[in-house]
Amino acid sequence: MKSVSKTINVKRLILYPLVTLLTVLMLGEYAFVFFKKDKLEEQKKYVDTLTKTLSEVIQKEIIVVTSATSMLETLLRQDHFATTNFNDWSREILSINENVSNLQLAPGGIVMDIFPLEGNEQAIGHDLLHDPKRSIGARIAVDSKELTFIGPVRLIQNNRLAVIARKPVFRYKNQQETFWGFTIALIYVEELMGDLLSGLDDLGLNYQLIGSNPDSLTQPIIAASIQPISNQAMQYPVLVPNGEWLLSVEYHFESLTDDFLYHGLILLMASLLSYFAFIYERKSQLQQIELVSLNQQLESLAYFDSLTGLRNRRSASDIAQELFHLAQHSQVPLIVAFLDIDYFKHVNDVHGHQAGDVILKALSNLCAKSCRESDIIARWGGEEFIVFLPYTDLDYALVFCETLRKNISMECFMYESEKIEFTISIGLSEVAPADKSIEDVIKRADEALYLAKKNGRNRCEVSLG
Repeated sequence: MKSVSKTINVKRLILYPLVTLLTVLMLGEYAFVFFKKDKLEEQKKYVDTLTKTLSEVIQKEIIVVTSATSMLETLLRQDHFATTNFNDWSREILSINENVSNLQLAPGGIVMDIFPLEGNEQAIGHDLLHDPKRSIGARIAVDSKELTFIGPVRLIQNNRLAVIARKPVFRYKNQQETFWGFTIALIYVEELMGDLLSGLDDLGLNYQLIGSNPDSLTQPIIAASIQPISNQAMQYPVLVPNGEWLLSVEYHFESLTDDFLYHGLILLMASLLSYFAFIYERKSQLQQIELVSLNQQLESLAYFDSLTGLRNRRSASDIAQELFHLAQHSQVPLIVAFLDIDYFKHVNDVHGHQAGDVILKALSNLCAKSCRESDIIARWGGEEFIVFLPYTDLDYALVFCETLRKNISMECFMYESEKIEFTISIGLSEVAPADKSIEDVIKRADEALYLAKKNGRNRCEVSLG
C-alpha cells in the first residue's frame, strides 16, 4: 500500500488560507486603484474572481462526496457482488464522508438497499430505469458507463431536495460485460452547500446555482439568492461527473461608494474565503487520513484472520498457487500439512467459546514460532490450520510435524484459572508429478488428516500421490 502521512500537514493548513487571504486582498486593492476610473470593469473583475473561487470550492466538495460511490463499488466487488455486508460498508463510508446523507445499492436499477434505512423506506423497490421522473438520468449513466451527478431531485420518500451521484457498475459474465446496477450516494442540497452560498446574501451578492437534471421539465435550481439574478451576472461552470452546473454571481457596488466600506468588504471577503480554504484543507486532510486507515483495515480483513493474525484461506491460496507452479516447473519439493484440533467442540462446550478462541490463538503462536520464514501458515477455517512447507522433503516434514504435535500435547494452557490441554491431528501430502493443481495436494492432505482422526487422533498420517 502506498505510504500516506497520518498527521495533519500544518504548513499546508496555514499556507493555503494565507495564500487565499493575500490573493483576494491583492485583487481587491488592485480593483480599488482603478475603481474611480472604470467602476463597472472593476466590479466585473472582483465578481469574476469570487465566482471562480466559489465554483472551484463547490467542485472540490462534489469530488470528495462522489468518492463514496467508488468506495462502495470497490467493497461490492471485493465481496463478489454479495450485499450482505452493505450496512457495515455504509457505516464506515459515511463516517468519512460526513456530507453524504445515505448510500444505496440498486441491482438492475432497482433500489434494494439503503443506509440508513429509517425515513427512506418508501424508496425501497424504486425502479430508476423505468420511473418517468428518473429514467433519463439513469439511462445516461448506464449508456455512458460513467459516474453521473443528477440534481436537484425531489425525493419520493421525504419530499426533500437532494443531489444524487449514481455510479453504474458492470461485471463480466461469460466473457461479456453486463450491467449489474448502481452504487448511489445521496446528498441533501442543504448539507451539500451548507453555508457556502447562503452567507452571500448579507454581503450584497446575488447568486444562482443551476444543477443538471435531464428528467426535470423546469430549470433545476439548487440554490439562489433572495434577489433574482440578472443577465449581467458573471457565470462559471462547475464540472460535475458526466455533466456541468452553472454558478452565476453578481455584486452591487452602489451601496459601497465610500472607500472605507469598500476596503472593509474586501477584507471580509478575503477572510471568508481564507476561512473556507482552511476548513476545506483541514477536512480534506482528515478525510485522507481516515481513508488511508480504512483502506489498511480493509486490506487486513481481506488477507488476514482477525482472531489469530495468521493469513486467511484466500491469502494462503494465492501464495500456494505460486508455490505449486514452482514445485511443478522447477522440481522444488513442497509439502502440505493439514492441522486440526482434536475434540475442539468439547473445549467450547465445557469451557466456552472464549476459551476456544484462546486455544486457537495459542496454537497459532506455537505454529508460527515453529515455522521457518519460508513456510506459509494460515487458518483454513474453524479449528483447521494449514502449513505449506516449500523446499522440504517428506522426511523433514514428518519430523517437523511430529515435533509440533508432541510439543502441543505437552503444553498446558490456562483460561480463567482452569487448565486446558489439547492435542492435534496432522495430515501430510507431497506435490506429485501427476497433480494438476494445488487443490489436489490439499485434498490428499485432508484425506490424511481424516485417517489420523480415524486412527485415534493425536497423530500424523501421510497420503502419497
